Amino acid sequence: MSRSYEIADLAQRALYGGEQQGQAQRPEASIRTRKLFVVLQSAYGTAFLAKFSTGELNERREDKGMRAAQLVWDAALAEFADDVIEAASKNIQRECPEFPPSLPQFAKVCEALTPRKNYFEEHGLPMLPPPKVERLLDVPVELKGDSKDWARKIVARINHGDQTVTRHSRMAAMEALGLNRQQEGR
Repeated sequence: MSRSYEIADLAQRALYGGEQQGQAQRPEASIRTRKLFVVLQSAYGTAFLAKFSTGELNERREDKGMRAAQLVWDAALAEFADDVIEAASKNIQRECPEFPPSLPQFAKVCEALTPRKNYFEEHGLPMLPPPKVERLLDVPVELKGDSKDWARKIVARINHGDQTVTRHSRMAAMEALGLNRQQEGR
């Protein structure tokens, strides 16, 4: 059965399940989703409630439409972590202060806030360790306190065998110090 039919089945059972199947098999929304509905109801008031309310009450005096909506939202948002749901509820209130969000709008914000996995995490591969970066030795340089000290530092690094200096940096330093290409290789 596809996921949309499962969600529709949950909503159907929320609306009519109490009368047909008894209380033992009544589906419940997670605490997280019930808290989310309280937060959104507090932020948007009756505009949020009006989106789902049917006016029909079940035996526990809960609105059947609200219960169905909670179950549908619970199933649709199950893939997101609790901290993502919390951040999304704050974010959506900032971005849409006038109107309560629909489920697709809220899910879209959750997707945007979900941390992305890298290639290795997605495919279950072990991650390579980060490269070990060795600190370059302090290179002795005679600084003169003028505007060309940066170039002297680069030339000193080149002269001590530093291979990490880019060609552009090397050329700019040589030009700033007035060194010609013959002296560059020293």
